[in-house]
Amino acid sequence: MRPGVSPESASLYRFKKNWLGNATWTAPMTSRMLLTARYSIHAEVFDNILPAEDSPFRKMIPVREQSTAMLYRGMGLASRTPFGRRAAPGIHEISGSTSYVTGSHAMKFGVMNLWGQEDNSARNNNYNLEYRFNNGIPNQLSQHGTPYDEIYWLDELGLYAQDKWTVNRLTVNAGVRFDYQTSYFPEYTLGPTALIPNRNLTFPKTDNLKMKDLTPRIGTAYDVFGNGKTALKVNIAKYVLGANAQDNNPVTNMANLVPRSWTDANQNFVPDCNLLNPLANGECGQLTDLNFGGTRPSTIVDQDIRMGWGKREYNWEFSTSVQHQIAPRIAVDVGYFRRWFGNFAVVDNLAVAPSDFTKFSIPAPTHPDLPGGGGYTVSGLYNLNPDKVGQVNNLRTFSSNYGRQIEHWNGMDIAINARPRDGVLLQGGLSTGRTSTDNCEVVAKVPEALTNALALGAANTALMPETMCHQVGNFISQVKLMGTYRVPKVDVQFAALYQSVPGPLVLANYVATNAVVIPSLGRPLSGGAANVTVNVVDPGTMYGEQANQLDLRFSKLFRFAEKKAQINFDVYNIWNGNPVLTQNNAFASWQVPQSILDARLFRLSFQFDF
Repeated sequence: MRPGVSPESASLYRFKKNWLGNATWTAPMTSRMLLTARYSIHAEVFDNILPAEDSPFRKMIPVREQSTAMLYRGMGLASRTPFGRRAAPGIHEISGSTSYVTGSHAMKFGVMNLWGQEDNSARNNNYNLEYRFNNGIPNQLSQHGTPYDEIYWLDELGLYAQDKWTVNRLTVNAGVRFDYQTSYFPEYTLGPTALIPNRNLTFPKTDNLKMKDLTPRIGTAYDVFGNGKTALKVNIAKYVLGANAQDNNPVTNMANLVPRSWTDANQNFVPDCNLLNPLANGECGQLTDLNFGGTRPSTIVDQDIRMGWGKREYNWEFSTSVQHQIAPRIAVDVGYFRRWFGNFAVVDNLAVAPSDFTKFSIPAPTHPDLPGGGGYTVSGLYNLNPDKVGQVNNLRTFSSNYGRQIEHWNGMDIAINARPRDGVLLQGGLSTGRTSTDNCEVVAKVPEALTNALALGAANTALMPETMCHQVGNFISQVKLMGTYRVPKVDVQFAALYQSVPGPLVLANYVATNAVVIPSLGRPLSGGAANVTVNVVDPGTMYGEQANQLDLRFSKLFRFAEKKAQINFDVYNIWNGNPVLTQNNAFASWQVPQSILDARLFRLSFQFDF
């Protein structure tokens, strides 16, 4: 069961096909050269089961309770994801490598090619609607352009070369990888649907990604004193995120989910208005995107972020550490790590300018767990001017076109590895770090960047104040310790694992009504909105209590000539603790636990090797 979802709204998945085939060939050509080749195929089809169209459950419109973020009464949007339904039956990968070892070098060269088609089908209830209530009172509905399919073909080529080179006390691990990724969307027709009865659009085959990346990695280790007891390590590497092959899909660029305000004046829980009319009528306000049902896309994707060299989101990682043997068979490793990210994207609504937004503030609610007990002013909030509601012409492009955006992570690890005697192993350590972000220059030019997720009506999203454009999170730390002890005479092993990890990130999504907003905004919220959800806690500054857990294992080994058997007895969460893993960030149910650590569990297992 998913947190925040009632039983009748829970997603039920069915895996119709899920198999993996793999074939590998290796050949030692000489004592120094090894050739390897591999082919694999992954075929998968799963779907989110919807009731039959004539079922009464298919006629139930789901409701999102705004105050608690609870989804109930209906399933809402469902999906089906087959790999290769219309083309080759699966995702294919072929790879090969050559390894060559000399006295001081260990080199490897390889190639990888992956290709296949994915098809994501979006389906919905018979009305293609979702309602939003606040404390049981309707205030918004969302219209869906379902059904539709998201189909794309992806092809990715990778070439790499790496070498481990040892010179006296210095060891260098260096490598470089070239990636070339392409994708396209096949011809597709969007037909009519319940809320868009006249839709009949055919999109021709559309080329999409043509992205090239060169990513270097280098690591060094130096034996400081030449006695093998102290090593200085320095590493730097670049990593790229997998490109979103759905970017610029002509189907998903259309307005497929659009909210509008709803005032249920007669309290019959039915929107008494013409839903096919995009303008305000009856109990319904104007659609927040007037492109819904039209032929014009809501979003276009800048060619610059999907074609060319170095366009994918990336992060660099730098680390330096010292590993030292403090006693025989006992070593300590202390390291510093820094990551920085780049190629951020932003969605700019070209139909509006910063001057088309009005700033306002609200008083935070009072609560003993809020900073200072609450009651402080949350400023730097934006609301679109009423005359611009529904005008959408989004461009997804690099945020660097508008200003500087950063995300950094700095941390430190301390680890110990000890083998004080035969049969005894002790490992563990402390890891701590924090994240810093800043997109203030971007937000100043694209204030809708603070409101885009909210405008889509996504669950658990909230308007972010402009004052939160610069964030420095708290240090979060985790401790993990593991120990094993083997009694050789009886072949019995005892193992223990202890971990203490941070609790869930705490936000506070407060529903501010027009009565709260008007004193600062000077007017009601635009578009007939009854309220706005605002996060009133700086992200990264509040976390739940540490989650502490201890697990134990007892194993007995039996040997039979060349065969052996092992019986294991495991005890998970031996203290039977119940730390919170996820919690509700909606202020009306603030910090109410949604899931906790599983209760103490006993498991008996058997393993036979032959």
